[in-house]
Amino acid sequence: ALISPFLARVALIVRNMTRISPAIVLLSIVFCYVILSSVSNFNIYRLAYMLYGDSSLTGRTVIWDFAQYEIARRPLLGWGYQSFWLVPDSPSIVDAPGWVKMMPNAHNGYYDTMLETGYVGLVFLLVFIIATLHAVGRVAERDPARARLLLSLALFVILYNFLESVWARGFEFLWVVFVIVAAEIGRYWQPFPLTRPAYRSGRLRPGSPHARMPRPGIRPS
Repeated sequence: ALISPFLARVALIVRNMTRISPAIVLLSIVFCYVILSSVSNFNIYRLAYMLYGDSSLTGRTVIWDFAQYEIARRPLLGWGYQSFWLVPDSPSIVDAPGWVKMMPNAHNGYYDTMLETGYVGLVFLLVFIIATLHAVGRVAERDPARARLLLSLALFVILYNFLESVWARGFEFLWVVFVIVAAEIGRYWQPFPLTRPAYRSGRLRPGSPHARMPRPGIRPS
């Protein structure tokens, strides 16, 4: 909750200074994190151990190992939407070890997307996310405060899905929030508002740009 507004502010500041898309700025931050964590061996698992004494993120890594195995079995299109967890004769019931059988989801929205719709579904999801982040730049040109709010909400949902699963869940509040944010951002996609001259009832004054010129041979009344 605290990281999202900070990242939103940084992305929009860099965008205003360099005119680079917020999506590119945020992807660059992710890329830098991946490089630094691989070099220094300091990642989210070590951070969780330092804070809570549990590097498994309360057992999530066990679920994710099982999810990775099942994704590898059907990588392209997955096992079907809403057809993997807690469905009779599904892999989560037949193949899952121990308490994982009782899980309603993978506690990771990106793993669940790949489990249910494969890499094809993940690509569509990532395109949707990146397009939303990119379009925030247009909002920042007209209403910076609104842009910070919308980007903060979008980033919160994006980060939340690394530990929980709400993508494409119609009944999940945060999924609805993200869709509303994307729709609100889409309202600003037009570079200029469409306008048309306002017509007033009655005669137009002489000299008005919309006054009609009299026809040749006909006196104006």
